[in-house]
Amino acid sequence: MIEDIRKDCDVRMHKSIDALKVELSKIRTGRAHVSILD
Repeated sequence: MIEDIRKDCDVRMHKSIDALKVELSKIRTGRAHVSILD
C-alpha cells in the first residue's frame, strides 16, 4: 500500500515538474526571440 502511494506521488511530482518547465519556458526575458522575426 505504501509503495502504491509512493509511486502515485512520484508520477504526480514528475507531472508537476514538467508543467513548471513548460511555464518557465514561456517567461519572456529581455532577450530577443527568434519567433519575433517570423
